[in-house]
Amino acid sequence: MAADKFNGSSLMSTPDELVDPNIKPALSASFEVGFDLKFFQNRFGMSYTYYTENKVDEIISIDVSGASGFTKES
Repeated sequence: MAADKFNGSSLMSTPDELVDPNIKPALSASFEVGFDLKFFQNRFGMSYTYYTENKVDEIISIDVSGASGFTKES
């Protein structure tokens, strides 16, 4: 936000970022599975892990033309 100050106090402020009114909460889902195998009295072993994550409705900022009066759009 841009603000004018007098003795450290804000006199007024105007938003410099345009916000989309249709923003939804970001959602994520993750899944992890793994296993460990040990052989020969723990002298030889193997490990395996699989991990995946899906994200939906992430909010990112993009630059917009300064002629619009805003610097970013979310």
